[in-house]
Amino acid sequence: MSDTWKNDLSLLQGALRSFVQRRGSPANDADDVVQEAVLRALQTARKGEPIGNFRAYLYRIAGNLSIDGIRHRGVRERISGHTLDCPEALAIASAEPSAEQMMMERQRKAAFDAALAKLPDRQRQALVLSRIEGWPYARIADHLGCSAATVFNDVKMAMRFVMAQTSDLDL
Repeated sequence: MSDTWKNDLSLLQGALRSFVQRRGSPANDADDVVQEAVLRALQTARKGEPIGNFRAYLYRIAGNLSIDGIRHRGVRERISGHTLDCPEALAIASAEPSAEQMMMERQRKAAFDAALAKLPDRQRQALVLSRIEGWPYARIADHLGCSAATVFNDVKMAMRFVMAQTSDLDL
């Protein structure tokens, strides 16, 4: 590519950006459209395909990409508008969990409670205080009258046991 083309191309980019914006592309998309148009035109030139009027060819590509972008935005807006504003969809959708989800959650809780009940007392307390109450190991150690390393091991062993007991559930 000659230096003349490079100079012409750098001068054309600003004009192309204005052209694309006048065609309806938002300012934040215009740079992307211009970049893609230049890239496609350069790829065609590198392949050796004859381009009679490079400037006109570049404008044609940019115009087509701009139209494509507008079409895609329109489709996205129509789709997102229907899903958000459609009264029928809002009537169907619910923030409440489904009956199946509620049943599965009850099963998970029952399995977790059963596994907790099988743990030795200190492990159960260490697990509950650490993972449910959010206490640090040092505070649990003071509360239970043992070392932080013991609390760490109790929590680790309790977690392994609970995971093994509830592994058949779809958690």
